[in-house]
Amino acid sequence: MNSTSAPAAPAGNPRVEYDAEHTRNKHNEDAYWAFVSRNSANPEFEGQFVAFVHGRLQGRDRSQSDLTSRMYDKFGNVPMYVGRSSGAVDVAVVTPTVLCPE
Repeated sequence: MNSTSAPAAPAGNPRVEYDAEHTRNKHNEDAYWAFVSRNSANPEFEGQFVAFVHGRLQGRDRSQSDLTSRMYDKFGNVPMYVGRSSGAVDVAVVTPTVLCPE
């Protein structure tokens, strides 16, 4: 860890450490993981994404893109953390398109 990094992430958080760019959003991410630890089994949030802005839960939706769009409309371009209410991590793998000659 260099001098601009924040301390290691809390237990249960998949991120190992924060660099200077991510430190400004750390309070949102910490609030998200605290929420997950308290609410991951709560059926009220099942199958939803949750958004944290200014360290507080600001919205939830089944659609990540709709939720994110609403948060940008409401708060502007500010640091936010959007994740699944269960704490599950989505992994997107982008693969190249292979063009075969005809």
